[in-house]
Amino acid sequence: MENNIEHIIRVAIYTRVSSAEQAEKGTSLESQSEQLEAFCKAQKWEVFNQYTDGGFSGKDGNRPALQSLRRDAKAGYFEKVAVWKLDRLARNQRLFLKSKQSSGNRIYRSFL
Repeated sequence: MENNIEHIIRVAIYTRVSSAEQAEKGTSLESQSEQLEAFCKAQKWEVFNQYTDGGFSGKDGNRPALQSLRRDAKAGYFEKVAVWKLDRLARNQRLFLKSKQSSGNRIYRSFL
């Protein structure tokens, strides 16, 4: 007898803009969120939570929502992090790797 139980992938959505100019050029928080939600729905992934940092530089590793995302990842609340573009998460490789390590090596991936 086959076991047809599907494992539901839980995903965290992370969005960020650092300036009003970015928000006006199509990378608004709303736009990022809508596209990521649609992508997750198409993949049949469950969105655990959305983490949003508005007005913070990607070089700032102490963004409030990023800190929450790291804590929740380390606690195992989700399996993946969906970002509109990798630079929304971190502007440099060192910060990206630090984020990945401090969150329990969860997979960070740009889906769009």
